[in-house]
Amino acid sequence: MYYLQRVTTYLYFAPTVLGWTTGTHAVPLSQIALWLNLDLARMTLDLTVIVILAIAALRRHVHVPASALRAS
Repeated sequence: MYYLQRVTTYLYFAPTVLGWTTGTHAVPLSQIALWLNLDLARMTLDLTVIVILAIAALRRHVHVPASALRAS
């Protein structure tokens, strides 16, 4: 999922924004609104992936006794 996000950033988001800076015409507000909504969804997914990876990394370093995993 992380790499899929990177690919979408490199293939869609970066060229779109760079195209806005080099163009001589005004960018329609509808295109900006769409880009902002997609970017918000991308950032939310980024945060989710970061949290999942952080939890996985922390669990690797925390020792949980086997007796704590068994149901009482």
